[in-house]
Amino acid sequence: MSSEQPQATRASDGPLFFISHKHADSRIASVIASFVRTRSGGRVEVFQSSSLTAAAPRIGRGLNQELMNALWRASTVALIYTSSDQDWDYCMWECGVAMDPESPDTRIIVLQCGASAPTIFADQVRVDPRKPADIHRLVKAFLTGTDFFPGSPQPIAPGFSPDGAEVAEAAQELFDKLQPVLPPPDAEAVEDWPAWPYVQLELGYEQTNKICAAGRQERTALTLRLLETECTVRKGDREAQRLFGMAGFTGGMKFSELIDSWREGEVTPDSRWLEALARQIAPAARWKFPEPVWELMQGLDGDAWYAPMLNWVTRRPSERVMLFDVYFQKFEMGPDGTPIFGLRAPPAARE
Repeated sequence: MSSEQPQATRASDGPLFFISHKHADSRIASVIASFVRTRSGGRVEVFQSSSLTAAAPRIGRGLNQELMNALWRASTVALIYTSSDQDWDYCMWECGVAMDPESPDTRIIVLQCGASAPTIFADQVRVDPRKPADIHRLVKAFLTGTDFFPGSPQPIAPGFSPDGAEVAEAAQELFDKLQPVLPPPDAEAVEDWPAWPYVQLELGYEQTNKICAAGRQERTALTLRLLETECTVRKGDREAQRLFGMAGFTGGMKFSELIDSWREGEVTPDSRWLEALARQIAPAARWKFPEPVWELMQGLDGDAWYAPMLNWVTRRPSERVMLFDVYFQKFEMGPDGTPIFGLRAPPAARE
């Protein structure tokens, strides 16, 4: 992480409350930071990287080292977790530093602001800021608990009763201030669909390495052979199922099953579209841009014709695979039999 190892000590003048969050969620972090500072009477130091007033990384210093030093001193880390479709690598790194066995004991509190929780904290009791009871338990522990800040057994508000009106009032205040800054409850309900029939094809590194090692003359033929024998369908949409005459795509099915289903249908038996697809995947497997190659195939969903186009390539080293997102662009035939991309011939011309 760094050549400098933080010291496993904490300042003796009070606990440090570290807020781990994405800068897009700085409004939530600011509400929590303000509450902690105000309700502790300034006895708790707050570290918030997105704040202009709270403790934050110092200008001119290494960011990671500054964060590590703060996390090493932190008694409690609050993780603000909003949506699973975001990149949480940095926040997970911060939590990992805080939980380092060689560092002083640190308490991790997960504020689950969306529908899901980070996997590594799936078995931990979390705080749902939309539930008044969860916020009340959090505030009660913060103000009157003796273990909220490890290493600081004295409660922040020693004169308050855990079930007293002061705690209830503070909890209501925090709950009310959080609601306007939380993401919508359905923020993770992402909906999307492809505008064209879509399949994602998978080749293992063993296969893509063969493509990379092949000479220029045999590369396309090798790729075509691998598509017909070794390629797996990772996923696909309903329109692609109709195009290939399939009731559904099963997990781990071979691309050859789609090809066989298409060939068994009552279509024009022209397989040049497969070679066109191979000519696109061959350079992509070598991490090069493919040239568009237009060769039409007749779908099993009617009289429509399609050209497979490679639109996206993903390399996943952890799985040792490459993924190829293929969209089947739709064509209509003109009155003279010429394919027209995305257009229908005028009615008079079709008669």
